[in-house]
Amino acid sequence: MPAPACRSMSRRLSRTAHPVWRMLAVALLLATFLGIAAPQDAGAQALGRGRYVLTATVFGGGDGLVGNETSSGQILKPLDRLIALPACTESSCPWVSLNAGPGARWGPQTECAEADGLCWVEVRSDETGLCAVAPVLDLGPLFVEDNWWGLKSERSYRFPRGFPAAVAAADGADLGYGPGISDVGHDIPEDFSYAAAIDLAVGTWVDLGLNPKIGLAEIRVKLLWQAGLSHYQACGGESGNAAVVDSVNLRVGPSTSEEIVSVISAGGRVSVTGGLRNGFYLVDVDGLRGWVAGDYVRLDGGDTGDPLGFILDAVNLRTGPGTGNEIIQIVPEGNMVVLLGGSQNGFYPVRYRGTEGWVSADYVDDGEGASGGGVTAVTTDDLNLRAGPRTNYDVRRIIPAGSEVTLTGQEANGFLSVRYNGTSGWVASAYLVVQDGESTKTVTEDINLRNGPSTADGVIRVLPAGATVEFLGRQSNGFLRVRYEGRTGWAFAAYLE
Repeated sequence: MPAPACRSMSRRLSRTAHPVWRMLAVALLLATFLGIAAPQDAGAQALGRGRYVLTATVFGGGDGLVGNETSSGQILKPLDRLIALPACTESSCPWVSLNAGPGARWGPQTECAEADGLCWVEVRSDETGLCAVAPVLDLGPLFVEDNWWGLKSERSYRFPRGFPAAVAAADGADLGYGPGISDVGHDIPEDFSYAAAIDLAVGTWVDLGLNPKIGLAEIRVKLLWQAGLSHYQACGGESGNAAVVDSVNLRVGPSTSEEIVSVISAGGRVSVTGGLRNGFYLVDVDGLRGWVAGDYVRLDGGDTGDPLGFILDAVNLRTGPGTGNEIIQIVPEGNMVVLLGGSQNGFYPVRYRGTEGWVSADYVDDGEGASGGGVTAVTTDDLNLRAGPRTNYDVRRIIPAGSEVTLTGQEANGFLSVRYNGTSGWVASAYLVVQDGESTKTVTEDINLRNGPSTADGVIRVLPAGATVEFLGRQSNGFLRVRYEGRTGWAFAAYLE
């Protein structure tokens, strides 16, 4: 029998008869209508070196679980980034290694924790081509005692490595709890049309570019402890691809008004996971994910304050700005590069691990996202176009008075990010007059218009499906700044076309 403490905490997010499962059942029907193959048609596969192809589900979205406690004791947050796997690990059931008495274990222990005390998993979607990394901090989804990643001789249920017990139960197998019944009482063939082996919190799901409203997908999974990798090496990254040059706050969002999660000491190693947003970088550090001010981040091989770019997909590093130039090497997806100037002919001059060259701008997240929807402004004086949002950044060029620039959606320290004649940079906002003609977007589903760019911000009103809103050229944390019927606020970009 499992230890009482482990059973009690796991049931808080066990999702037994919970609305999330009804949502996922509906999602599967939607997937059928959309022509998406049922996951069990593809089947679970062990590919070797810690790699698997499995069916995944999502939790922590519209299922009411935010604010509840996971089996590891973490309070689930909106857009949280974590993973639930069956069977205890040092991170999902830390008391396993603390309680040495009989009955202390609940499922086989997996000694998978890195130095930060967490067990990490890389997940990748073939559908979107995106990759994400997150720690194991909960149990489930359908079984909680099934180390499907173990050798057959090591497993609680004697199936081959990579074959989840949930798949057998979905076919009506009796694993000791009755035909088709899981170890926590799920009647899988009766209640579910799938057999999931891994559960992703909604933040990780979104990181993969997947729609939370279709909460079922086939993904590629790499258990990093079996692959012999740290989480910094996953998704093409390196162990902490940057450092902070002074003590800096790690915040829940890209703004100084956001809550402080932790303080990173000077010299602390971080893994930058996206382009600049509102003057902040999204980073992973010591099992936490948050935002730090870009002025404090120094990429390996770069100088303090150099603008960084996040590589969205594997891209060629070339000797010049064009596909006719020689390829020096390939920059893997998920890596950071130092941007050495504005784009030319659709290419950025960059430095990657000490090597300079050119990469296609289509594969670089430079922090500007979309072009700001075409929102333009006119300069009221001759104006310096700088590499960053402070006067100590290098001047890339002078923009003459009366020139038109395109706003690219960021602001920091009294500066706005702009693009002028193909060159990107920052200018002092006091010398710009924004013109009319904001672009419009259509609301695809009823969504909240909020006071700020997060689900923690207050709701101003509900934007009805089909409504047309004005995009005001700013984006942050997956939200866009919009105006609707005279009210201005933030709306989640996934529901705006």
